[in-house]
Amino acid sequence: MAGCAQPIPTTPRDLPSDGGSIPSPFSAEYSTTRLRHDAVGLRRTLSEVTSTPLRAALTDGPRLHLSRLDRPWSDALAMSLAVLSEREHIAGKAHSRETDAFELSTRTDKLWERIVEELLQRAGFDAVRNQSRLGTGVVADPWSGKADSGSRTFPDLVAQFGDDLVVIDAKYKLRSSLVAPSRDDQYQMFAYSHLVADEGRRPSRVMLIYPGTGPTARWYRGPDSTIPLDAYSIPFPQPGDVRTDAAFAQYLDRAGMDLAKQLRDSSR
Repeated sequence: MAGCAQPIPTTPRDLPSDGGSIPSPFSAEYSTTRLRHDAVGLRRTLSEVTSTPLRAALTDGPRLHLSRLDRPWSDALAMSLAVLSEREHIAGKAHSRETDAFELSTRTDKLWERIVEELLQRAGFDAVRNQSRLGTGVVADPWSGKADSGSRTFPDLVAQFGDDLVVIDAKYKLRSSLVAPSRDDQYQMFAYSHLVADEGRRPSRVMLIYPGTGPTARWYRGPDSTIPLDAYSIPFPQPGDVRTDAAFAQYLDRAGMDLAKQLRDSSR
């Protein structure tokens, strides 16, 4: 499911934030004003999340096959589908009620890039820049000529680690610690090691960061063997890690410390 849009259980945002929902019969934190305020905040926070039409969500949801990385979300997915189909889990003696709901989805690979960006800052990297903050002069075209293609392929992240300029790619895929990265990933990082420059400085190391667990591994750029390619694994957040802002901050702190330790160990 890497790179695919996946349902994420969360508070419906569109109707409450637009003021078109049925007024809440409750007060205090469940009042219409409070729910609308929270929905607007959620919409702004999840800027990369798009709504999927209800009919498509109900059709595609039961057909999703979760990978090993995504299986902890199986209960949340089942509950989301129950809400979308207007099936409410209530006591047997209670009367059935209809529920209006919306399904939200996000690209998990983009979410992993955002998480890795946060982890790098916690692990001691400086001047961490994602694709939106990289200027066109950071990556050169592999071929030059009179006709400029006008396109650039940017790495996920560029940062400084001590005296090193580092290119980082966040890979949302399962990693095998027994083999080298795929040939496509090797050639991608090989190209970045030659084409990325920051005010005349060239990368002195490149990194791949995967979700999961596994030992750090290192390879060197051929044929000069001067620039190392390091692979690191960091656990992906579990449902309990994203229930509250405090829980997610604790996850980021733990994962950042884990990455910092791996960096220290690989430098020995």
